[in-house]
Amino acid sequence: MFFADFDQRNGGTNRFGYVAQPGPRIMECMIVAAAEMALADGRAQPVEYRGLLSFLKRTNIRVAFSRGTVLERFSTEISRIAIRERFAAAHQEVEWQDLTDRLRPLAGMETARLIAGAAAHVAEADGILHPREIDLLNAMRNILEIAATPSVASPVRGLSPHPVRPDR
Repeated sequence: MFFADFDQRNGGTNRFGYVAQPGPRIMECMIVAAAEMALADGRAQPVEYRGLLSFLKRTNIRVAFSRGTVLERFSTEISRIAIRERFAAAHQEVEWQDLTDRLRPLAGMETARLIAGAAAHVAEADGILHPREIDLLNAMRNILEIAATPSVASPVRGLSPHPVRPDR
């Protein structure tokens, strides 16, 4: 699997030669996607914060970004999205257009799976996949141009390195 292929002994690259330490732009997109996912079921829970940190740690990414920086940026993004959603609901605007605008430049890139993987890990964090989380995962696959594997029954499988289970 993509995320399991990272190997610190080879300079933090996976078998495809992808460097495990993304730059600030990719990190920002991972946080944005994870924040969108945290709010997809209605509210961000502490377990979803831990889910993002766990994903970054398991993929050896958090080394380049401090825990405090990640949590602060994630919290700020959640607040921004919550305000945007209230405005969009009042004006009946299209959902996830902001996410589409922010992620579209990364469509088809190797790092697209990393971004979607962060969102999938946050979706899995509470052990329950809400229908809006599934819709958002499918939307992210379309936005990022990630082909769904025909043998994969779950929208999360193939994006996340770990099975769906509670993170408690």
